[in-house]
Amino acid sequence: MKSKAMWKLIFFGCLCGLNCQIVTSNLSEGNSSSANCKSEFEKFKNNNNRKYLRTYDEMRSYKAFEENFKVIEEHNQNYKEGQTSFRLKPNIFADMSTDGYLKGFLRLLKSNIEDSADNMAEIVGSPLMANVPESLDWRSKGFITPPYNQLSCGSCYAFSIAESIMGQVFKRTGKILSLSKQQIVDCSVSHGNQGCVGGSLRNTLSYLQSTGGIMRDQDYPYVARANASSYPIYP
Repeated sequence: MKSKAMWKLIFFGCLCGLNCQIVTSNLSEGNSSSANCKSEFEKFKNNNNRKYLRTYDEMRSYKAFEENFKVIEEHNQNYKEGQTSFRLKPNIFADMSTDGYLKGFLRLLKSNIEDSADNMAEIVGSPLMANVPESLDWRSKGFITPPYNQLSCGSCYAFSIAESIMGQVFKRTGKILSLSKQQIVDCSVSHGNQGCVGGSLRNTLSYLQSTGGIMRDQDYPYVARANASSYPIYP
């Protein structure tokens, strides 16, 4: 009986030791991942000259960075295993939550133009739906544009329309011509847009229709703030 009890104690002791080893290993991995995240956050702050006014702001930004960093690490692990074709790394938005990013940069407003199919057709024309291919990669045709940064100005509507027209110019001429986002930010206020506070795609199209066109980016460069140029704003 003593021998049998002794074997039970030995087995129980081994089992406890194994469990402790697993827990210790998991804690070690967690601490390593946390330390790596903190190190990357410090690099992020230095590389992007990020400074926070209050300790609370930095804590909130770190929490968002930590969540984004976890997504990046999981994705890159999938890349190593051949489950995806590209890698990720932190960018200038890495310390923002999804909600914070949407509120800060995607400021599409409701249009003041009557919501009707006929009205929209007058602005953009009727789409030609015949002979639409199953897939199309414009890169293979040479339509490769540089990345843009709207900075702290809520001008996504201006970039969207300017880039859409840029695509149509390339389609017709084969040339890549960068068009002025700043003109739209400054001058489409009369059609319901609000500069860096936000705007509507439909309002922007209506403005461009009434003004007769859009300037080149090199003639009216983007400065990420409203009413920043010497060009007159026509009603």
